[in-house]
Amino acid sequence: MWQLQKNAAEGCKKILDLLIRIIIISYRIFMSVELVLSLLTALGLGSILGAFFQSKFQFNRELLSQKTELKKKRYGAIIVQMLIVLDFEKNIKYGQLHRPDLRTLDDYINEIKAELLNALSYAKDDVVIAIAEFLKKNDYQTYIKAVISMRKDLWGKKTKIKENIFDNLINR
Repeated sequence: MWQLQKNAAEGCKKILDLLIRIIIISYRIFMSVELVLSLLTALGLGSILGAFFQSKFQFNRELLSQKTELKKKRYGAIIVQMLIVLDFEKNIKYGQLHRPDLRTLDDYINEIKAELLNALSYAKDDVVIAIAEFLKKNDYQTYIKAVISMRKDLWGKKTKIKENIFDNLINR
């Protein structure tokens, strides 16, 4: 048994010596002038590529930020206009503060239609469909559906809120 362990240890030592020699020879071969020049070039290219991808990442992040800001502003305006349409007599005074050019219920509906056409260029399909449904029905359920789809588009959040959340409040 002792002899077997001694032979195994000697075999391992020979393999280690061979590996060390291979590493030393490889090191001498790879440390030639061509390799040094190649490494320097690669490092320079790596820096350029790194700067390029960093710039592209920053550009995409800024673009996403601008898109989010645009959506927040447009969705906010659409939400206010839809609330005015839902209860025109009660809410027209709030609309007049920001948009004195809109005077009638038809003015607000036409403004939401214009917002819908603009939304085709930046909003997700669910948002566009929900706003179109609101324009057909003008009720709280379609309003909530539109707002939920806007919220999901902006923040990607799911919600437990359902379209019929206002049923009990409206029927009082």
